[in-house]
Amino acid sequence: MKSKVLLLTAACMLLVGVAAPAMAANEPLGEQISIIAGDPDVYDADEPFFILHGWGNYPKADHPAGRWEFTLDVNGEDQGKGKRLTTGVAGGEGRPWLSLYEFEDGLPAGEVTFTGYWWAPCELAIEYELWSGTCPTPNAQVAVLVIDHTVTFL
Repeated sequence: MKSKVLLLTAACMLLVGVAAPAMAANEPLGEQISIIAGDPDVYDADEPFFILHGWGNYPKADHPAGRWEFTLDVNGEDQGKGKRLTTGVAGGEGRPWLSLYEFEDGLPAGEVTFTGYWWAPCELAIEYELWSGTCPTPNAQVAVLVIDHTVTFL
C-alpha cells in the first residue's frame, strides 16, 4: 500500500509543474485547495478557490483499456466530471490531464469534506500494481486512490 500511495503521489504531484502553462491564459480565481497535499486546512468563507487534480502521465485519455479520471465529492455530493484539461509532454507518449473544479463564489462558513477519487482502467491498474482485485471487465474503472480532506471555512 505504501508504494502505491508513493507512486500515485508522485504521479499527481507531477501535475503542479505541468498545470500552470496549460492554464496561463485562463487562470482560475482564488487559491488552490489540494486534496492530495491536504492543504490548506482553513480557508476564508465566500472566497473563490479551485481544486485541480488528475494524472501525470497516461497512454491516452481514452485508452483501449479504459479511461483515467479524477472526480470530486463535496460533503458526499458528486461534483461530476469537472472541466477536463489536457497538456502535451515533450518527449513523452502520454499527456498529463487534470480535472478542474472551480468554486467562484467560495463556500459558506463551516466544515467541508472534499473527497478525491483517482480512477484507472482495471486492467492497467492491476498491471501497474495500483490496485489488486478482479476486474468485472478489463476496462472497468476502479478507484485506485481515495483521499478525504476537510477544510474549515471561516
